[in-house]
Amino acid sequence: MALLVLVAACTPSGTDSPDRPDAATQPDGSLAVDAAIGVDARPLDAPPLVDASPPADAPPPVACDTVTTDRVVVNGDVVSTCLATDADVDTYRFVAPATDAAGGTLRFRIDYSSTQCQINFKAWIDADAQYTWASSNLSFSNPTPAQLDHHFIGLVAPGSAYTLRVMKRLAFAGSCDYVLTTSYVALDDPYEPNQVLADFKPITVGQTVSTYMACISPDRAVYPGDCEDHYTVSLPVGNYNLTWSMSSGPNINPCLSVYCRDTSVTPAVVTHDEFNCQAATFSHSFNSVFNITRASQCFVHLHGSSRGGMYGAYTSATLPGAMQGTTTRYNVRIVQTP
Repeated sequence: MALLVLVAACTPSGTDSPDRPDAATQPDGSLAVDAAIGVDARPLDAPPLVDASPPADAPPPVACDTVTTDRVVVNGDVVSTCLATDADVDTYRFVAPATDAAGGTLRFRIDYSSTQCQINFKAWIDADAQYTWASSNLSFSNPTPAQLDHHFIGLVAPGSAYTLRVMKRLAFAGSCDYVLTTSYVALDDPYEPNQVLADFKPITVGQTVSTYMACISPDRAVYPGDCEDHYTVSLPVGNYNLTWSMSSGPNINPCLSVYCRDTSVTPAVVTHDEFNCQAATFSHSFNSVFNITRASQCFVHLHGSSRGGMYGAYTSATLPGAMQGTTTRYNVRIVQTP
């Protein structure tokens, strides 16, 4: 009898077992996951969720802490606030205007005193939170003020949402004052959207197209090879010269292709299919001469390659007022030659 009492005393009273009447089981006999546990099914490297509701026993925020929940910011907003403690995290959300078909440039400036504290930040596209769109440089454990990356600028896609998280870089005592300034400028590209063939823009012989080569994506990282612009033009029989030029700006290795076909007959007759890539410098241009033997509808495809272009985001302790490349246009023109 004493042995039975001892065994019973060694068995934890709250242990779940398959024999417990209220233990849910799967069809294969294994225990089901208790939904009350609240398992986080997000990927391990997903950004941490910010609980906007502080615990009941949390101390009241200090006077400078004006951002205690996710805050929406727009162009021109200036937020003067602080990290109340080195455990405080502030989050901001910006939604790019959907009416700006070409997208635009978003600039976040974070000003603070590096003698009071050091701030870290991370930004991501809400539709692809696993991809870090921009973040401060953490290469230095104790960086000097000149090494601190606390501003960034990048291209944003129409209608896409972006989240910025501001937090400590190194532990500090007390609070950390900072000012967040939000600036947004729409990209003046009347030919967008023309990233894909279905959205090509009509042009005419002799017209000069003056616009930008920008790479934007609503949900992922982009590269220069993703920079694409499409145009269509009707060409009668004759000789033509297609020119492309950019006086300065981002280092783009442009490629041009011209595809022409006569659709007055079935099947359509392809009269020209030309492809040309040129190495880029900061001042460059090239042209392509071709001949049309049948009146045709032609499609001009321009895309970047190798490196350069306007895409993504970059960070620095000091930033220019505009995204690299947004002050430089390329020019495309098709003219008929003798």
